[in-house]
Amino acid sequence: MILDIAIIIFCIMELGNVLILYFKPESKLGNGVAVFDAWKDVKENKNLDLFVHYMAYWVAGVKLIFIFLLLVVLLTGNETTKIWAVVAMIISIAT
Repeated sequence: MILDIAIIIFCIMELGNVLILYFKPESKLGNGVAVFDAWKDVKENKNLDLFVHYMAYWVAGVKLIFIFLLLVVLLTGNETTKIWAVVAMIISIAT
């Protein structure tokens, strides 16, 4: 039960990050790219701006894959699988 709650909370937090990356990448919240000092420079260069948006969308896509895999584990996995999923979540946060 605790593992299920941890997975659900993680999925909700990551979904928030995905929404920020897709709809407001210039945000300083979550995984928004405005936390980087170079963000101001990027806005002045159209090529860099396109590249940064591409990378933000790519990261958001990877996060969506991770979320969906966690939901599959949540719905179909046994306790051992859920423990390993939580270990993967911890590693993803730590890196």
